[in-house]
Amino acid sequence: MATLPSISSSFLPSTALTIHPQYQQQFSLFFSPNQSIKTSPNRMAFKVQAAKLPAGVELPKVEPKFKAPFLGFTRTAETWKSRAYNKQGNTSSDWGGYWERVLLLLSLYANVYIPEHDGAQLIVVNNCNESIWPALLGGTGHPTPKDGGFHLSSGKEIVVDVPQKWSGRVWARQGCNFHDTGKGSCDTGDCSGRLQCQGLGGIPPATVVEMTLGTSTSPLHYYDVSLVDGFNLPVSMAPVGGGIGCGMSSCEVDLNIFCPSALEKRRGGKVVGCKSALLGYAIS
Repeated sequence: MATLPSISSSFLPSTALTIHPQYQQQFSLFFSPNQSIKTSPNRMAFKVQAAKLPAGVELPKVEPKFKAPFLGFTRTAETWKSRAYNKQGNTSSDWGGYWERVLLLLSLYANVYIPEHDGAQLIVVNNCNESIWPALLGGTGHPTPKDGGFHLSSGKEIVVDVPQKWSGRVWARQGCNFHDTGKGSCDTGDCSGRLQCQGLGGIPPATVVEMTLGTSTSPLHYYDVSLVDGFNLPVSMAPVGGGIGCGMSSCEVDLNIFCPSALEKRRGGKVVGCKSALLGYAIS
């Protein structure tokens, strides 16, 4: 089993998780053994989807799991399969098997299902009460989707396509103001004043979700929430449904409230971010 080391700065907590498949052979992290999966041998695909359901599919009502600021949670996907069959009268397991999900909360959240195509789709949902500007950066040798950034209004969602085995990071910029030319600035997470970061990283402080996706032949998926670059918004990432049983990587508390004055980043008299101790005190 591969182990992903925890990352932490001096006083900011961070959690890193090792994600491993519960089943072997054709079953990856997001597959359960009672599903019939129509994928070719060396092909794995999964889709990140928001809470909107296909016509005729209902989910059981459950209490929200998270209470932290800016965080939201939708209903579990565990009974999507049986509900879909009952409503549609379909006895085949193929359709229902596509609806395994993963939840990504980045003061936004997203859910996952598995379609039959290469790569993954992240549907990023802004669960904040104000606009944010999500940013993405592919790791070395990996593409940067959506040219690295876009605007997302409160309560809205957007689809981001990534190839299988994709490795990269996602973070949310806030307090941005861009001109029609795509130039401007953000209070936190800014990437050289660009709307589309186009391969540039964000300027700390910013909470970052890091991930490395597997394939059908190597179904190991890693993710963690990193505070090495400091903090700007609560973040959580976890698989949901399918009996996977893997844990959550998260920072669900608004750390700006507890940030030491020496590490605060302020705009208009308000604390909008908290630098890591390493960056804040310029420790080499």
